[in-house]
Amino acid sequence: MLAEILTSEGVDIVYGRAARVRPTTDGIELELADGATIAGSHLLLATGRRSNSDLLGSDHGIETDERGFFTIDGRFRTSVKGVWALGDVNGHGAFTHTAYQDGQILLHPPRTVEGRATIYALYTDPTAGAGGMTMSEARASGRNVLKAEVPMSSVARAIWRARRRG
Repeated sequence: MLAEILTSEGVDIVYGRAARVRPTTDGIELELADGATIAGSHLLLATGRRSNSDLLGSDHGIETDERGFFTIDGRFRTSVKGVWALGDVNGHGAFTHTAYQDGQILLHPPRTVEGRATIYALYTDPTAGAGGMTMSEARASGRNVLKAEVPMSSVARAIWRARRRG
């Protein structure tokens, strides 16, 4: 939905692997791995997220997974007694709402990280958000699936702000 709205506003979204970036007199030129070139005034790179657990030094003794996030059990305990890992550092969601929920789970046993519904919001314009499993995750889980969507034209804040797309 966000891509559709941005495209309708004149933003070109190109998916591909960059091979080379060169400055030009008018901005930049990007050469893709397939040989195609794109000229523009600005370049936005979405490179993903990575763990910063390495900043603690190699002597911290907390086990990490293959991506460098601290490994935890369902109650956020790490491999070091008395150390819990909540929020971005545990690799179970890198959004404000998810990190807040980590604290709620920790404070209210018997809840665990495995049983939660992941929720997030992206502070884009328009705002994007989601809660629960993706459709593919829900189908793979073997559950009966019920999907709900709420158009922004039905959201009071969107109506108030005259932003009904989304």
